[in-house]
Amino acid sequence: MPLDNILHYPVMLNEIQNIIKNPKIIIDATFGGGGYSNAFLKKFSNCNIKAFDRDEEVKNIAQELTNTYKSRFSFYHNKFSNIKDHIGNDLENITHVIYDLGLSNFQIQNRKKGFSYKINVPLKMTMGINNYNALDILNNQTEKNLSNIISLFGEDKDAKRIAKNIIKYRNEKKIINSEDLKYIILKSKRKYQKKDPFAQTFQAIRIVVNKELNEIYYSLKFLMENSVVGTTFIIITFHSLEDRLVKNIFNFYGKSLNYSRYLPSINKINTFKIITKKPIKPSNKEIVINPNSRSAKLRVIKKINNERVSISINNTGMEKYLTLESQINE
Repeated sequence: MPLDNILHYPVMLNEIQNIIKNPKIIIDATFGGGGYSNAFLKKFSNCNIKAFDRDEEVKNIAQELTNTYKSRFSFYHNKFSNIKDHIGNDLENITHVIYDLGLSNFQIQNRKKGFSYKINVPLKMTMGINNYNALDILNNQTEKNLSNIISLFGEDKDAKRIAKNIIKYRNEKKIINSEDLKYIILKSKRKYQKKDPFAQTFQAIRIVVNKELNEIYYSLKFLMENSVVGTTFIIITFHSLEDRLVKNIFNFYGKSLNYSRYLPSINKINTFKIITKKPIKPSNKEIVINPNSRSAKLRVIKKINNERVSISINNTGMEKYLTLESQINE
């Protein structure tokens, strides 16, 4: 595959390239279609890229970059929560870490992945290296767990009704494909819907199948606590839950935290400086070119000292999400 025909449109690429200064090693934590890695290797002639992706099907794209850029590019087929297993002594030379947390178009359009509700496909929703798929969850979880999943991760007000109808449906026959789940959702919804009735439930199941929030938490925890001064973290989010988690993690490391005016501040010596006081959003021009970028938010934080501060799940403000995600995948 020619490098100019990579499958992934890199969101806010110009803004990100303007943030990157004097890169040595850039971690591309979400390689996908290779859009960012390819652009960085072209623009920054003295930098190396270490790229990660849990999807085995992107290996061919990665191989094209390896063939072109040789030792400047390394690809690892793994989840980004396992980055620590591959970077070894390179930590001191890592200057930038980028995460593009969006689901790529070629994953959505790949029928074997089972993400889309716009075409009838067997429900899998697996990004790669998964313990479970969507069918395991839909056909085996309790009504209470299903309701919690759809309510928390889909933020759907009809979660209880959807969960109840999932149980009713599967008591008669197994849920197999996206049309089955769409039928259940429509049966559970009020007659007139102002917005897409399917997106929230499909998002909820996908997030839990792939432990998306735990992946973000454990990956950032390791890299932010073990990176060297000057390392810049650049993260693009696409839905409110992942953005809230990233924002809260950034605030923990980058702000003096004070949960009550009657208590002393926590983390008085900030280990990071938040570069983006408000998230950067794509321009109108970019949204016209790439409508999928509409919901993207770009957040940036930079390490400014080596003061040892360690985050825990309780500091994220999203304990119940992270805990439920882990419990479902056990």
